[in-house]
Amino acid sequence: MRFLATVIKGLEGVCEQEIINRFPDAQIEEVLVKRIIFSFEGDILALKSLKVADDIDILIDYTIGEPLKYAQIFKVIKTISQIRDINGTFSFTISQRESKYNLADLQADLVSEITQKGKLKYNGDSHTDLDFRLFVERESLSLSVRIFKMPLSHRAYKTNALPGSLKPSVAAAMVFLLTKGESKPQKIIDLYCGSGTILAESLEFGFDIFGSDIDFQAVEITKSNLNNFKDKNLDKKLDDKIRVYDSVHTKWNVGQFDTWISNFPWDKQVKVAYVTELYKKTMEEVVRISKSQNQICCLVHKPEIFMKLAKKYFPNHQFKVIEIGYLGQNPSLIYSV
Repeated sequence: MRFLATVIKGLEGVCEQEIINRFPDAQIEEVLVKRIIFSFEGDILALKSLKVADDIDILIDYTIGEPLKYAQIFKVIKTISQIRDINGTFSFTISQRESKYNLADLQADLVSEITQKGKLKYNGDSHTDLDFRLFVERESLSLSVRIFKMPLSHRAYKTNALPGSLKPSVAAAMVFLLTKGESKPQKIIDLYCGSGTILAESLEFGFDIFGSDIDFQAVEITKSNLNNFKDKNLDKKLDDKIRVYDSVHTKWNVGQFDTWISNFPWDKQVKVAYVTELYKKTMEEVVRISKSQNQICCLVHKPEIFMKLAKKYFPNHQFKVIEIGYLGQNPSLIYSV
């Protein structure tokens, strides 16, 4: 069966590597902007373990002017009905970039075909039950159906969040870049823990997590989200592991941590002078509280400044940069290799 994974722009390569690592028998067919097409014959429920993908769909063969195949529609419906309850209704949404097609006509024709051949009732674009999705980019089209009721980027642990909280799939990509999907029983520190998304994703990858933030509310939200893991051992230690500290002047021990992962405060309105000082002082603190051969992955909006300082404070590290499209801006992931 063929699948379509959707992903944040810029993280296509990370998502591709995660698919290959988790499912060695999967065949990557095509890597496009924000999309990866692959075939996989294993347990479809196992695809829910993907962390970097925002969502995963079953791909349907579709060519404009040619009718949809009844057998394929039936197979998709049967496959999804074996995973979750469906009530015989479907929604239909179109995403497009630089389309030359009449999208209203395309949608009308496909809705009519799906209604007839799938014996389903159309329920508008409410994203309920069976969600058929058409992506159009210039002359390229892909028709697919979401597998799971909730998108893969949804996390049950994240019951509280601050405005602008990091998307779990981005946080997962940051952790994956340093682990390549392998469990890492190392100590990680996030000095800007916010809502705890990076820490939660790090916990999923096997890290021993520690975090701090200057904002008391952020620390409490982080603890609340981490408590949703129902790990009694973690619960007993959260007051020690998650603390209210200024990122540039903490009370963490010298040489305490193996890995530093953080989402720096970033926005178009942040002054460059302030960002430079923030990067500099934070790196000085990281040098103090980390082991000499530490791992690093940070999300920043001034990569050129960050890289210049990183080479000074971490002279033995080599770094790579990935620019992503996120929240209408283009921050960069910078990580050590």
